[in-house]
Amino acid sequence: MGFASPFNRGTAAQRWAFHGARAMQEVTGLTITEVMSYETKAGNLGRGELRMVASSICRFDNGAVGNMTMNYLNPLKFGSHGNDQLRLFGAKGMIEAVDDNSRLRIATGDAPLEDIEPAPAQPAYLDLFVERVLVGKEMPLPLKRELQSTLTVIAMNEAAKTGRPVMVPVLK
Repeated sequence: MGFASPFNRGTAAQRWAFHGARAMQEVTGLTITEVMSYETKAGNLGRGELRMVASSICRFDNGAVGNMTMNYLNPLKFGSHGNDQLRLFGAKGMIEAVDDNSRLRIATGDAPLEDIEPAPAQPAYLDLFVERVLVGKEMPLPLKRELQSTLTVIAMNEAAKTGRPVMVPVLK
């Protein structure tokens, strides 16, 4: 990739947030309405402005909050290049996905934090999209929900650039 590639400049770390934003909204059944984000290019040893780590705080339409961190600045011995972390907090408990989503934990009511088994591997998202284009197979989520996640990531990018919270447009 050349120097002008979007993968070595700008807010690339926030681009990786799409799946996290979708997961947080679909797990809760809620919509993210406001975000605040930070990112850094610390650790980027190459040319360009690639941000290696981004962290976002999200407010949902019912007042719950969550955060996500997209970390691509792991030491080699960590075993994974990327390590996205998601945490959701609400009145009924907390759920988190850590260690590159290989470890899921939940706490509800007075119960202690406990591990939950991840769902079996699903088809790759790109494969689902290709099937939609080629044979018209339905996607797992309606287009409006997918677009809502895209609007969330756009707001995250804006928040990271401006250093201010950004409201996420909500599709009706």
